[in-house]
Amino acid sequence: MLTTVEMVRFYIPYVEAELMKGFGIQEEIGKMVSDEEITSLIWVCSHKFDSRTGNTFTRRTVRHRVDGGDNFELTLPHYPIKELYFVKVYIGTSGHMWEFKPHNIIYSDKGENFSPDYMSSRELFVNRLTGRIVVPVFWQYAQPDLTAYIPWASYGGVLTYLGYARRFISGSLNIEYYGVFGYHVHDDEEILRPPLDIQNCVAKMVCLELATVAATAVGGLASWSMGERSESYAGGHKFGFLFDRWKEEIDLVCQRYFRWDAYVDTHS
Repeated sequence: MLTTVEMVRFYIPYVEAELMKGFGIQEEIGKMVSDEEITSLIWVCSHKFDSRTGNTFTRRTVRHRVDGGDNFELTLPHYPIKELYFVKVYIGTSGHMWEFKPHNIIYSDKGENFSPDYMSSRELFVNRLTGRIVVPVFWQYAQPDLTAYIPWASYGGVLTYLGYARRFISGSLNIEYYGVFGYHVHDDEEILRPPLDIQNCVAKMVCLELATVAATAVGGLASWSMGERSESYAGGHKFGFLFDRWKEEIDLVCQRYFRWDAYVDTHS
């Protein structure tokens, strides 16, 4: 999940004050709602945040395929990466060519500046925050493999095809990966916890959900739209300035993390 119960409870008093001012609601929402109910709403709003940004920020297990581009690096559409179980390359969509398993995967948070000590290894380097995976090119020169210069050897024969095949060859959906992706607010590693602006955004989304329930029950609230700021109230009341400002802040954060190449993921 993308925020904490404590952060939601930090914002609840502001919700109570706004509802008191706008609707005359005097109940203390913080005492009425349990931590379990808040946790449930956090999961709901975390997935709503994913839907609005077109990304997989909420922790989940994904098995997916992407197109190969015949090069030594690839950016996965799912990130950040918690753990990869495997990365496989196929000829076509079913002819298994090779794969990287967990013991061949090195996680690096140094971006493109990989250590020279690793350049002679035959490992897969993974930038967990960006989803960028790289097969170092320099190992071919440090540890020459005859098949790196004999492409036809990759299609059979006595020689291993390691040198030629260990790149993301061109193809349609011929790169398969399986792993755990997304942030979690209680992750052991700080870099895999959601940024503070995402945590605040989701906490405010939860509070708006709580405010909507309370206003519907007492104030006759009919509907409201977070994205377009169009509000319709059966009782004629309006949310105050604070809620409008929160909705604008939520919109800005969602726009900041929006990904244009969003897609419908059917493998999660």
